[in-house]
Amino acid sequence: MNKYIQRNFESFKQDFELNFQESIPTWISKNLCIKKNKNSKELDLSDDFISHALLKNPPQDWLQSCDELFSKTRNLNGRTTHLYLSNQVHGTLKEALHARKLAKKHPNFDVNVVSCEFNSETKKREIYLNVSRANRKPDLNVSWPKHDNLNAGNADIHVKSNDYFLDKKQITFRGGKNSEYKQIKEKEYVLHILVNHKQYLSISDFNNLKDHISTNQVLTGKEAQSWGGQGAKRICFKNSIEQLLKRY
Repeated sequence: MNKYIQRNFESFKQDFELNFQESIPTWISKNLCIKKNKNSKELDLSDDFISHALLKNPPQDWLQSCDELFSKTRNLNGRTTHLYLSNQVHGTLKEALHARKLAKKHPNFDVNVVSCEFNSETKKREIYLNVSRANRKPDLNVSWPKHDNLNAGNADIHVKSNDYFLDKKQITFRGGKNSEYKQIKEKEYVLHILVNHKQYLSISDFNNLKDHISTNQVLTGKEAQSWGGQGAKRICFKNSIEQLLKRY
């Protein structure tokens, strides 16, 4: 029986611990923390509090504490506080593994975490109880020297995790003042969709995907509001999109 709340977490866990050479709870205790807001101090919690969010059935007293901490967090969007924290933790783990694998695949590239939740002084990814607005800043920055036919340069990367991508072949882009779709279209950053811990889809230009797109839908009404507001879009892909998946 699966003991974790996230889909296919066992195989991801094995790959993560192989690449980082330490257990996920140990990595989490060193690299994640919970704060009231960006300018406050870390909350004094047990070393295993955050990692408990990954469990399907954590202790009842943990669930109560999680409710007390996150019940007023702005962007629950109908999720339980347990699922919200689990999504935050799992997303951070997947982002970290993605960065590690990109660095291994391209040893001459410099891969850095640059998200606004990452504290460059403590080197920890921070989870906030009070979220003022959705973050649209890139998650990673990749730079490279001139080599072969490639000029020196850099790229900002926004990471989106989608464990169901291979089943549904669709991705939803958040709307709002700085919609994700618009930022990619205007080449403000490259999008990496993590479909599993072995493959990802890189999108830098929607024109390169036109032969693989079946529908490009603008969300409206309550559905749009649940995805950040005006400008939210959902793209459905043909099965041929799998041809563009990159392996690490």
